[in-house]
Amino acid sequence: MELETLLKLKPAFAYEPCLYIIKQNDVVNAYRCGLSGSTLHQDIDRVYGADRPGTLTGLLSRCSMYLGFYVPMSPKIHACLRVKKQLVSTQNQRTATDFAGNTYNVDRGNYTLVRAMESLMHDRMDARGLRWKSDKKNELFVPKKSVDELIAVMRTIPGEEMYIFGEDSITTDDTYRGGRADDRIKTDTQVRTLPFREVASELKTPSITLRLSKKAIEDLRSGNPKRYESLIDIIKAVSGLKEAGVISKPRPPPPTPPTSPPPPTILKLPPATIAALTSQGPPEARARAISKVVQAIPRLTRSQTKAAHPRRSARLAAK
Repeated sequence: MELETLLKLKPAFAYEPCLYIIKQNDVVNAYRCGLSGSTLHQDIDRVYGADRPGTLTGLLSRCSMYLGFYVPMSPKIHACLRVKKQLVSTQNQRTATDFAGNTYNVDRGNYTLVRAMESLMHDRMDARGLRWKSDKKNELFVPKKSVDELIAVMRTIPGEEMYIFGEDSITTDDTYRGGRADDRIKTDTQVRTLPFREVASELKTPSITLRLSKKAIEDLRSGNPKRYESLIDIIKAVSGLKEAGVISKPRPPPPTPPTSPPPPTILKLPPATIAALTSQGPPEARARAISKVVQAIPRLTRSQTKAAHPRRSARLAAK
């Protein structure tokens, strides 16, 4: 069956992880035996839009990619094997247990069952000497007689259902009996879960600040009335919370008490100094008297100076 026909039919199983056998053209006798849907496992965070009806996943997604690469040639699919969605670990991979008791793959957390089955299929095809080139580890294989040799190897792989594709039909392979078990799968694993971390309440509570001018509010009311009504509802809701005491207004800082200047200092001068200051004596005697007065004045500390001369902001606040 041509890939274009399969993409038109869109069977339900083709949305799941599958192993496939696809031939590019009739000129080169090489078949691509690979996997599809390697990220379709349980509890995965799928990409945006993957849940939409028109989105192709699994085998259909891989066939759509091949069809775009091979145009104008007409690639054909011969068989596919549906594999269960499951994370696993092999014998050579480490496992551990998270805080919830789930087993997870330490080496490859995204290692799926379909990847392990593809590796098993390649090993069994290599054992029969069907590799296209022995020095290249790719997914190209060449049968010695017909494609039935590759389909026979696929029947030995453990899976869910196997399908054979005709020219215009898809039939379930009745000869498939679930494949031959292999001991390379160690255990089923899960996505590792991490414990919840407590975060400060101020970091968990979102906040937003709106600054709108009068012109912006008028433009919002005339251009988008619904958003304007939503904005008014938010403001009313917040105002209601404030009135109920849920949101408290910040308290103003306590007023700074006024500081009184230090009391005046009384200087006691000898009569001779007073006479020299008040009389019209010689300038030398007057200068000596002024020097004695300056020495007699006590010096103010830094805190006393600030108290005597408060800052302008403090004076304005006091007013």
